[in-house]
Amino acid sequence: MLFAKAGAGVALTLAFFGAWWLQANGLSLGDFQNEMKRGNEPRFTWKAIDHKHWQAQGRAGETRSSVFEELPETTDGREGNNAGCAPGMVRVKGNFRLEDVERVQDAACTDWISKEFPARCRTFDKDKLAEGLQKLPTRPLDFCMDRFEYPNILGQNPIIVVTF
Repeated sequence: MLFAKAGAGVALTLAFFGAWWLQANGLSLGDFQNEMKRGNEPRFTWKAIDHKHWQAQGRAGETRSSVFEELPETTDGREGNNAGCAPGMVRVKGNFRLEDVERVQDAACTDWISKEFPARCRTFDKDKLAEGLQKLPTRPLDFCMDRFEYPNILGQNPIIVVTF
C-alpha cells in the first residue's frame, strides 16, 4: 500500500513537471503528441554559423525554397519607411514613454498567467491601462533601428548563442 501511494505521488509529480515544461517551452500536450507521431523529429533544422553560433533554418522537412527571403534593399523599396536610414533599417519617430510602463501594466492586470519572472498577464483592464499610460511623461525620439532581428533579412530566423 505504501509503495502504491509513493508510486502515485511520483507519477503525479512527473506529470506536473512535464506539463510545466511543455508550457514553459510554448508547447501543448497536442504538440508533444504530434512530435512523437512524426518519429520524434526535431522541430527545426539548424545551421552552424562560424562553428560557434546557430540559426534555425525552418521547420524540419521544410525546404529552403519554401521559406521566403528578401534582401534588405528590396524590403526598403517596397515598404518605403527607412527615410534616410541605412539599408535594412527603419525610421522610428514619436513620443515615447520612458519609465514605469511595466508598473502601469502590472497594476492593470486582471488575470495573471504568472507573477513569477518572467511575469505574464492574460487580461488587462483596458480603461485602467489607458489611464495609467496617459499619466506617464513622454519624450520625443527620432532614431533608426534594424527592421528585423539580426541577421536583419526578411524570412531568416535570428542567430542564437551570440553576444555583441
